[in-house]
Amino acid sequence: MKKGIVVILSFLIIFIFCGINFVRSTHTTIEEGYELLRIHIRANSNDKDDQSVKLLVRDAVAQYLSSALRTASSLEKAKQIVSDKLTTLTEISNRVLRENDKTYASSVKLTNEYFPTRAYNDIVVKSGHYDALVISLGEAKGDNWWCIIYPQLCYQSTGNGKVVYRSKLKELWDKYFG
Repeated sequence: MKKGIVVILSFLIIFIFCGINFVRSTHTTIEEGYELLRIHIRANSNDKDDQSVKLLVRDAVAQYLSSALRTASSLEKAKQIVSDKLTTLTEISNRVLRENDKTYASSVKLTNEYFPTRAYNDIVVKSGHYDALVISLGEAKGDNWWCIIYPQLCYQSTGNGKVVYRSKLKELWDKYFG
């Protein structure tokens, strides 16, 4: 009986410690007006294949943009680079769609649109209107994927042509239990 209580209390202490550290961790909150360029990819539908191809488009576009935006030193420079690359980004998106036997096409534009509050790693971006690269696949009626492409917060180029996606949840798990 005493051993069971000790085990339960130990788990409770660990849980409280992890919770306190999680709450104490520093989070940066970004308000509307901060120099961000976001990306918004709208899937054709919620069909499993349409959702999968959305992620393939994301990967191809992320790989291209991670090197294209490497020289961007400001929001205006990032927007100019993306604006200059809209045709190429459309071609990349449409190539992925064709390679996956999709009969619909993509449309790609640089615009300003509303985003809800989102957390990216340790950064919380408040809801508001932000400049964004919007990629609409087909009817664009499916679940979306969005992130930040300037500054590059959602993916990192490894320098060998691969893009690495990060998971804050996995990083926290590994930190405390790994």
